[in-house]
Amino acid sequence: MKLMLKNVLIVDGSGWFPYWGDVVCENGEVTYIAHGENTIMDQEASMDKIVDYKEGDYTLAQGWKAYLVPGIDAPMDMAKFEKQLDAIIAGEKAGKPIEKTVRELTGFGYDKIEFLKVGSPATFMLVDRKPVTKILAAYVDGEEL
Repeated sequence: MKLMLKNVLIVDGSGWFPYWGDVVCENGEVTYIAHGENTIMDQEASMDKIVDYKEGDYTLAQGWKAYLVPGIDAPMDMAKFEKQLDAIIAGEKAGKPIEKTVRELTGFGYDKIEFLKVGSPATFMLVDRKPVTKILAAYVDGEEL
């Protein structure tokens, strides 16, 4: 199944600012990450499922309602995602941006530059933003939990 998560703010584990875009998954792995808005509209017809996380009539990242955060402890399950969410909420309450909390969770070192990239397992959660309070959806190897 080809799944497209459209208009999400991607937190890739690198520690850099979240960036907006689309994530395409097929056969349990991330096959494409599009930076920006509506960059692969011409390919939407080939998708089996599209979930759009944009609301309102805003531009750029203002109206986007979800962060996409990679699962960091394989094999992931809902309990591990909830633990990860608790760490993000605690970090946010302490004034730490989500990208820094996720970077701490993924670990540091030359081999941990990004956790979410093309070819990585499609294992991630989508959480609401401003403030982060809940998991909107969670995927393990491209299948929704």
